[in-house]
This record gives sequence, structure tokens and C-alpha cells, in this order.
Amino acid sequence: LDLHNGTKFRYAWAVCSALTTMPQLDLSKGTEFTETWAGCSALTTLGGFGAIKESFDLQSCPLTVDSIMNVITQAADLNSLGLTGKTMKFGSTNLNKLTDEQKAVATSKGWTLA
Repeated sequence: LDLHNGTKFRYAWAVCSALTTMPQLDLSKGTEFTETWAGCSALTTLGGFGAIKESFDLQSCPLTVDSIMNVITQAADLNSLGLTGKTMKFGSTNLNKLTDEQKAVATSKGWTLA
């Protein structure tokens, strides 16, 4: 999927309950991710989103640790961009899969984990 120029992803994959895998996507120009992955209750595997720099919510997705880390490691360094107040919502079930060191990769870039 060539989404590198896409900006609005509101409800893009919402309620795709049979979706299990997404390849790496370049969502770095995205400005709106409201309910983008809401209801994706089978989505376990993500290749990442490139240098995403806006808040997003993946808490309804039962992601693998590798998938969570693909998203975190590729995400933009908000500190270097001067951006604040951005949140990666993975939900407690997904966050409990991560070590403190893995979580620190996101927070060291200026992201809030929820």
C-alpha cells in the first residue's frame, strides 16, 4: 500500500475484525488517526507506521511484542521535532507485554504510552 502522501486516516480500518496483519506503512504525513484501528480485534501483526508523529490508538488490537516494537522504533522522535502531547495508546494488555526498557524507547522520543 502506498500511503506515504496520506493525511487523514479517520476510521480507515475501523471494525475490520478479520484483519490480522498489516505490512509496514508510511503514515508519517498522517494528521488524523481517530478510530483508525478501533474494533480490529484480530490484528496481531504490524510492520510499523514509519515516522508517525500524531497520537494513535491500537488498544483494541492484541498485538505481538514485535509488532508493538515495530511501531515504537519507527515512530518519530518528537523531542527533535519540538512536538509535545502525543500519545501511543496500546492499552494495558499490550503494554504489559513490554519490558521497561522497551517502553523507554517510546518515552525517550517524547511519546506518552497509555
